[in-house]
Amino acid sequence: MACVLLVHCQGYTQGSLSPGGVKGASIWLISDTNAKSVVYKSKIPQTDSVIAFKGPHETQFLNFNEGLLFKNGDLLNLPLGDSSIDNATFFTVYRETAVIPDEKTIWYLATAHKVASILTTKRLADLDSAKYLNFTDLHPGEAKIATYAQLKRKDTVNAGLTNWLIGQKPVSPILPVSSFAGIIPELIAYKRSLASEERIKVTTYLAVKYGITLSDPNPIYLSSSGKTLWDGNRDESYYHHIAGIGRDDSTGLSQLKSTSSSAPGLLTISTDQFKSNESYIVWGDNNELLTISNKNHAGSPPLLKKKWLLTVNTNGIIKTDVVLNTKKIDVLLPAKPFFWLAVDRSGTGHFEPTQTEYTRMDSIDAEGLAYFKNVIFDDKTTDKLIIGFYVGNSIFSATTVSQPSCIDPSSGALNVKIVGGAPPFNISLSDRSGKQIYSAVTSNYEIPITGVIPGEYDLLIKDKTGSAYSDMVLVNNSDAIVPVNVLSRYSLKPGQSIQIAADSLMPVTTNYKWTGPKNFISYNPQIAISQPGRYELECTTDQCSYYKIIEVAEAPVDLFNIIKIFPNPTTGSFATDITLSKAAPVTISVYSVTGVLVNQWKVAGKTNYRVNGYLRTPGSYTVYYQSNNITTSRKITVQ
Repeated sequence: MACVLLVHCQGYTQGSLSPGGVKGASIWLISDTNAKSVVYKSKIPQTDSVIAFKGPHETQFLNFNEGLLFKNGDLLNLPLGDSSIDNATFFTVYRETAVIPDEKTIWYLATAHKVASILTTKRLADLDSAKYLNFTDLHPGEAKIATYAQLKRKDTVNAGLTNWLIGQKPVSPILPVSSFAGIIPELIAYKRSLASEERIKVTTYLAVKYGITLSDPNPIYLSSSGKTLWDGNRDESYYHHIAGIGRDDSTGLSQLKSTSSSAPGLLTISTDQFKSNESYIVWGDNNELLTISNKNHAGSPPLLKKKWLLTVNTNGIIKTDVVLNTKKIDVLLPAKPFFWLAVDRSGTGHFEPTQTEYTRMDSIDAEGLAYFKNVIFDDKTTDKLIIGFYVGNSIFSATTVSQPSCIDPSSGALNVKIVGGAPPFNISLSDRSGKQIYSAVTSNYEIPITGVIPGEYDLLIKDKTGSAYSDMVLVNNSDAIVPVNVLSRYSLKPGQSIQIAADSLMPVTTNYKWTGPKNFISYNPQIAISQPGRYELECTTDQCSYYKIIEVAEAPVDLFNIIKIFPNPTTGSFATDITLSKAAPVTISVYSVTGVLVNQWKVAGKTNYRVNGYLRTPGSYTVYYQSNNITTSRKITVQ
């Protein structure tokens, strides 16, 4: 155990720097291991740094910033002055090193050696007034910013000195808590209760610096001058795994490289410098999986489901490097994969070809990190954009379709935008019969093709190295009547058939033509599909046709024979038994009632599994079991 006492300094003045631009901090300490001793460095002028622990001591990084490691009852003792500290606000950045069920002390306030208030990993307790605020840690093991403001009636009698004691549990009274084990990189205290906007500014400074997602479901992130950096009400669907880079001279912030501490290393963005004050880029993702999306814009390459929203406040152009950890991607990769960064500057997330810029990775290292160099962001163009990633080859295309009309069916056109590759390019467009309707050799990266009538076409592009990309392009009449009752995808269960009625809500004069696998053909508006595969539907009304592609896939087989979860209800510990009809991987995910992922396990190679878990917060949870594309669930209650 290590213990240190900070000598209280009277009469110091606040310098030009302040947390979040909020003046008047009485304590502002950051971890600093550059000195000979492991210290907390004071950011307040005329105050001494704190020699936190004697002798060698471990540190860990949190978003590329060091944090001192507390363990074995380490204690940091910070005098606050006399008991007149009735109004105060405290900010603590912390992360536990081990997620275990016991309640751990983060810090407590003691006046004349009597514990007045205590903050733990489960609650905030005002022992003076016997008031308690319990809270649920929805993301155990992730970094947090604890904010505590007290506004009490001033004591008429001076009860003695007040100390802020960090890390070690109180000796007296004896409480059912243990000492903190983890890192605490930064501590801030004010001898006044901050206003709401002031608290937001301080937490924004800490959140950007340490890559922390604030717990407020619709938060506002503010710069030191009050500029909005992130609006949680506007961008709610992307409020996951928040991170940011920025420069704010009032706070001394110069965070040039960042990754979310809740998804460390998945996406990292960095820059060499910010040219002007209060320049920020803040980003968050849509919490989707790193698998291929089937909802991409027609004519565009298939992007990953997970995408990121970036809010850009850079006062002009900024050059960045973007790094993606490809080891986390769940995609069947080509022999020599190329990763592409897609930037939708419209901010819609539709990734339309005319609104999307693509950047090929510069390199990929042995750890699977794909590097994208010199990516330009500019808030003069847009202050909000969406980025995504495409996994493929060294060449692909994004095609914009100009639809013809029934009056002039040959007025259709394609604009093919080639991305990557080495010219000259050999480009061809063929209809479904194999007839080539366009062919050219060109060094241009944009190729217009006119006179395209409605139908389905195969586009093939080859570059001079032999690298190739193919795509299917569907052209329809803009004023054709659409069979709204026909879906694009169906799932076919074994031994069953799918009934599809294309004539629902369609004119009675419409003619239909279906084609499919094994020479399937039908002219009836309603069909029964019993074979998986790719089907095509042509609906013609008054000599005006509409074409639709339908994919029918075999429904996955349910491998789950037995699922048990016990004890249920439980006080925290539980086990779940799983029996499959054959050996297969299983993913077990636990979600809270608010839809937050609490824990997850992945097992493989067996037909029978037992997984042990622990839920330390009382409440109702849903446990999802996923195998062979089948998902089932069970409920569990923690008392």
